Amino acid sequence: MKDLTVSPESFFLAAKQSEINTITELKSMLGWVNLICEFIHQLQRERGLSNRLLVGGGEKTRQQRIEQLRQTDQARDAMNTGLAVVQQAAGESTVSAKLLNLIASALLALEGLEALRADVEKARLQPVDATACYSRLIENLLLIVFEVADHATDPDVTQGLSTLFHLIQAKELAGQERAWTVVGFARGGFSARLRDRLDRVNQQQLEIFCGFQQTAGSELIAALDRIEHSDLIADFKQMRALRDKLCEGQQVNPDLADTWYEKATLYLDQLHGLEIQATEQILTLCDNRVDLAKRNRSVAQDQIAQLTSFEVDSEEAVGSGLLNAANPSHPIQALILEQRKQIQALTTDLQQAKEALEARKLVERAKAILKENLNLDDEEAYRTLQKSAMDQNQPIQQVALKIIDAFKKTTRR
Repeated sequence: MKDLTVSPESFFLAAKQSEINTITELKSMLGWVNLICEFIHQLQRERGLSNRLLVGGGEKTRQQRIEQLRQTDQARDAMNTGLAVVQQAAGESTVSAKLLNLIASALLALEGLEALRADVEKARLQPVDATACYSRLIENLLLIVFEVADHATDPDVTQGLSTLFHLIQAKELAGQERAWTVVGFARGGFSARLRDRLDRVNQQQLEIFCGFQQTAGSELIAALDRIEHSDLIADFKQMRALRDKLCEGQQVNPDLADTWYEKATLYLDQLHGLEIQATEQILTLCDNRVDLAKRNRSVAQDQIAQLTSFEVDSEEAVGSGLLNAANPSHPIQALILEQRKQIQALTTDLQQAKEALEARKLVERAKAILKENLNLDDEEAYRTLQKSAMDQNQPIQQVALKIIDAFKKTTRR
C-alpha cells in the first residue's frame, strides 16, 4: 500500500478537492435529472391524449397518442441510460440510500405503464382513474428530483434548484389542468366534482408560481412574464376563461376538447422551455463554481509549496517554532482559518437558501402520508392540508410538519 502523507497541508488540500468533487457530482446529477424532466414532460403529454381518447377522441386522437407513446418511450430509454450512471456511482458509495430507494420505487411503478396503456386503449378505465394513475407515476419521478437538492452545498445552486423544482411542480399542475379540462370539454360540460378538482389544481398553481417568483432570478421571472403575456398563449387563456365561466349543467361544443388540448400543450411546452433554461443556468453556475474551486486549489498548492520551501531552508524559523502548527502565526494556520470562515459563511447562506425548498418538501411529504393513510388523491390531500392550515390559522408547512411528526410517532409504536 502506498504511503500517504498525513499533515495539515494534505488535509487542507483534500478539503479543496472535496469542494470540487461535490459540485462535479451535483452537475452529473443534474444531467440525469434533466432526462427525468424530459420523460415527465412526455408522460404528461401522454396523460392528456389518453384522457382525450377515453372521452371519445376518435381516430385522430388515437394516431396522435400512438406517436406520443413512441416519444415517451424514447425519453424513457434516455432516462434509463442516465440512471445507469447513478447505479454505477452507487457502487462507489457516492449516492445516498434515500435517493437510490426513490429511484427504485419510481422504476417499480413504471413497470405498470404498459398495463395502464392497454387499459386506456381498451377503454377499461374512466378518465379520472387514468389521470390518477399517470399522476402517481409522475409524482414518484418528482420525488427523485426533489431529493437531489439535498446534495447541493452551494447556496446559489440550492436557490437555483429551488426555483427549478417550483417550476417543475407548477408545470405538473398545469398538466393536470390540461387533462381534467379535456374531460369537461369532451363531455360537453363540467360537473361540480370536476370543477372542484380544477379549482384545487389552479389554487395550487398560484401558490407554486408564487414560490417560483420568490426564488427565481430576474432573467427567469422576465422569461415567465413574456410567456404569460405572449400572443401564443392568448388563445389558451381565453379558453381557460371560457371554462371558468361555465356553470354546472351548461353545455359546450365537445369539439373544443381538441382545441383546448392544442392550446394547453403550447403553454406547457413554453413552461418546459423555461425548465430547460433554469437547468442550464444551474449547470453554468456549477461550471463556474468548479472553475473557481480549481483556481483556489491551485493557488493554495502554490502557497503551500512556498511554505514548504521556507520550512526546509530556514532552520532558524524551525528552531523558533514559527512553523509550528500550534502557533497562530504559522502561515498554514492562516489558510485553514480563512477556509473555515468561508465554509461557515456558506453554511449560513445555504441554510437560508434551503428554507423555501424545505417548506415545499414538507408539504409534499405530508400529502403523501394523507394519501396513503386516508386513501385520498393528490388534490384531496392538498385540500385537507390547506383546510387544516386555515382552521388552525397556521402556515401550511407548519401543519405539514405536525402531520409528519404524528406519523413518525405512530410508526414507532
